[in-house]
Amino acid sequence: GRPTQPAFSPDGERIRFTLFDAAAHTSALWEVRADGSRLHAVLPGWHDPAHECCGVWTPDGRYFLFRSTLHSDSFGDIFALPDRTGLLQRTPSTPTQLTFGPMEFYIGALTPDGKRLLVDGYQSHGELVRYDPGSKQFIPLLGGIDAYAVAFSRDGKHAAYIDAVDSTLWTIRADGSDKIQLTYSPDHAALPRWSP
Repeated sequence: GRPTQPAFSPDGERIRFTLFDAAAHTSALWEVRADGSRLHAVLPGWHDPAHECCGVWTPDGRYFLFRSTLHSDSFGDIFALPDRTGLLQRTPSTPTQLTFGPMEFYIGALTPDGKRLLVDGYQSHGELVRYDPGSKQFIPLLGGIDAYAVAFSRDGKHAAYIDAVDSTLWTIRADGSDKIQLTYSPDHAALPRWSP
């Protein structure tokens, strides 16, 4: 994997980072001591496959905040992981979910006093349209579905497309009827094409 987004603990003794694995389509939180020892996953087995990233510590070091998509078909929520230190070692706890979609959340910043977390929340809604030169307006296409990578059959009676919400593959009649789902999450489809 590729390590990115390092975050030092407030005491400077540990570094947590996101490990992206492009081949496995995963991202996981890892920790290492500042001297390079004790490399380990922060939440081994919490989600399989892992989809956690982008963590920061609270200024007092009591919590580690991060983003998780739980499953590859969800948009992303913010979680807090208590960071308790025992006499001999840190005791992992279960993360607490702080945000609840359907918006896609990202960690923005902590207020200077460390008491408030500011997050960015996004919720997009697409509509498939075509431009009508006669009326100089955009007209809904295929019922105005939220889709991309649309491919029409040679006879123009059907279309295949990728659902913009969960990247699944669908077919639909050109009049917007008879939608059929062909793939399911967590698989992601792309670039549909009709055979000759």
